[in-house]
Formats: sequence, C-alpha cells, structure tokens
Amino acid sequence: MTGSGSGQRGVRIALVAGVVALGLACAGEVAAPGGSAPTRVPTRLISNDVPTTQDERYVAVIAALEAVDVASRHAGTLLEVRVRPGDRVAAGDVLARLDETPMREALAMALAERRSARAVLAQRVVEIAEAKRALEIEQELFARGIGAQKHLEEAGFALQKTHKAREYALAQVAEQSARIEQLERQLTEAVIAAPFAGTISLRYRDPGALVSAGAAIARVIRTDSLWVRFAVPADRAAHLGVGDFVTVKLDSPRASLPAQIRHISPELDPAARMVFVEAKLDAPDHLQGKLRAGLPAWVERTPSPAGQ
Repeated sequence: MTGSGSGQRGVRIALVAGVVALGLACAGEVAAPGGSAPTRVPTRLISNDVPTTQDERYVAVIAALEAVDVASRHAGTLLEVRVRPGDRVAAGDVLARLDETPMREALAMALAERRSARAVLAQRVVEIAEAKRALEIEQELFARGIGAQKHLEEAGFALQKTHKAREYALAQVAEQSARIEQLERQLTEAVIAAPFAGTISLRYRDPGALVSAGAAIARVIRTDSLWVRFAVPADRAAHLGVGDFVTVKLDSPRASLPAQIRHISPELDPAARMVFVEAKLDAPDHLQGKLRAGLPAWVERTPSPAGQ
C-alpha cells in the first residue's frame, strides 16, 4: 500500500479545491441537481455579507473514508488478477497473485545450501574435538620433558583455527536460515490481498504483466463510510461547528441526505481563500451501492435565526 497520511490529505484537499475552483470559475453558474438549467451561485456566499435568513449552498464532493492503491511488495510476473472495477471485496480477499515459481526455486536452493552449511558445521565440531585431543597429548609430552615447545604451540594454534572455522560455519548456517525466512515470507506476500472491505475503483495491471516492487495492482476504496468535503468562505467558517448538520443534495442518484460536520480546517487555504470542511454522510442502505466517491454534490445549511 502506498501513500503517507500527509500525502493523502494533500490529495484530498487538492480534490476539494479543484471542485470548488470549478464552481467559482464558471462565472457563478453550476449545474443544478436534476439536470435543470444552471443555477447561479449567489455572490453573497463569497462576499463579506453574512446571510442570516436564506439557505447557504456550497459546492461539494463525495469522498471515501479510505482509498488505497494496493501494491506488490516484490518484483515478479502477475499470475492472476481476480478483480475488476466495481467488484466488492472483503478484508483479506485475494486481489492478485504473483508467479511463485522463481521464489520456490530460490527457496529450494537456499534449503540445499543450508543443509550443506550444517554438514560443514558438523565437520568443524569433529575437527575441534580432534584438535583438543592433539593439544592435550602435546601438553602431556611437554610436561614429561619429551615434547617440543614448537609442537605444543602448533597444536594450540590448530585448535584456535578450528574454533574460527566453526564460527564461520555457524555464520553460514545463520545466513542461509535468514535467506529461507525471507523467501518463505515472499511466498506468503506473493498473494496480494485487500487491506479492508470496500470496492475496487481501478485495476492497474493485467495477468502476465511484469511488475516491480511497490507497483500498484488495484485501488480499493472504503464505501461503507462515505464523507462529503466542501469549502466555505472565511466569513462563514465561524458560523459552522463540529457536530452541526448539513444537507447534501445529489443529482445522480437523486437524493437529499443529512451529514454531520466532523472536521473543520483550522486555517484558511491560501490559494482558494476558503476553509475546508468534512462531514460524515448518513446514507440509507438502498443508496450504499449507488453512492460513489468523486460524485459532485451541493451542501446546504439553513442559518440559525438572528440572535441565536
């Protein structure tokens, strides 16, 4: 999976800014829900005059709580891709699978090399025992006055060499064991699964494609919890609060849905001169499969009576 939290937030804000800029750039005219004639957005909504008796209306976009490009952790050939755009998946469902043949061949070779390294290690253990015995004999002969100092030193040096050889053999066994663990993990990760329940929005690769490590295979969006994102003029931001309700109006499917404000940006966007707001959408079950991230919408809020 790719993308950091800050990067995702930047993309989300850019998306909202694009929608808002589009609505403001069209000389104040945007398409009204239902396919009717374009509705002119009152200029008072972006002026310093604060409306208090008429509905406020803002350009908005439907957004998913999470959207992730699911990627391959390893380079290889895609053996299969099981999903297409629009498919619903559960957490853990297999999206694609890499060809495991090269990994299995490498694993078989690593297992053989570890067996060889263990055999060498066993031989080094035997050599240590022999070197110890040879040193003990030289020590006994030297103590009895019939052994040479040179032979005693050579026996001690030979024992040291066998210990070093054993250490190297141990390192070889450990290296091959680590390699085997890595290959076994790669085999597990050759199966590319959905990180959460959602809907496939994009399929980037087809079976047979060569992919590099980190290459995106498919995009999964969480559709069980949809949000609406919109921007409001700075003078209106003070009149919105977390927990406030707004009405979200859609053209397709035609619907008017409630949403509760959950996040209000603490700063003014320097480019759009707007404050970005996120609200959680409350959609009935029969619309869950019809609402899609990226749908344009209107957000309306009826101001509180003056003095309240």
